[in-house]
Amino acid sequence: MSKVAVIVPVSPFEPLDILINSAKHLISLDYDNFEYKIVYVVDKKNPNDERCEKLRELGVEVLKRETTRGKRAGAINDALDYLKDFRPNYIAIFDVDSRPERDFIVKCVRALEKDDKAYIASSRRYISNPVNLVSQTVEAEYYLINLLLKKSRFKQFNGLIGVLRAEFLMRYRLNEDAVTEDADFATRMHCLGYRAILVDGTKIYEQAPLSWRDLIGQRKRWYYGGL
Repeated sequence: MSKVAVIVPVSPFEPLDILINSAKHLISLDYDNFEYKIVYVVDKKNPNDERCEKLRELGVEVLKRETTRGKRAGAINDALDYLKDFRPNYIAIFDVDSRPERDFIVKCVRALEKDDKAYIASSRRYISNPVNLVSQTVEAEYYLINLLLKKSRFKQFNGLIGVLRAEFLMRYRLNEDAVTEDADFATRMHCLGYRAILVDGTKIYEQAPLSWRDLIGQRKRWYYGGL
């Protein structure tokens, strides 16, 4: 029986209602007959951070961090240490706004089982909040990105959102000094001869920025990290 771990990094600024909605959604996914754990890695905002206990009440595991060392990459690396005794075969990484379809994990695991040289499997991305010109612009951009993901041999899934082979993630880990740890990891895997798989038949939704200021700030970080 395969073991699957789900990791969700949580910054100090994420509101409680977003975390509750995230946990309820991930719990509702299809895990087939896998043994699985769902772990939220919470960078505490204060000593009495109520978010940790509220998440536990929903039935997920919580790893509390007293530091923001390495930010998202550091949170994921700490989760890898936390999961060593569990020894997962596959690790799914999501953000708090990720809304994968119910069969997402099962279909990604099945794709990885068929390809020993694949380090990640994920699907096309779609925007869940196309409510104004900013988010609608990102939605249009995602349609282009989805086309490029299908055509290109080098596939980089932003944020490493998807299901990864645990062996590779545990061995190579994330670079906590990289501005964009996802681009860094994807490039290292590509150079080592490993592949990323685009899985058809399932989707994942995520939120787009709602202001031009937030969008520009996001993209400046992405482009700077890529360079």
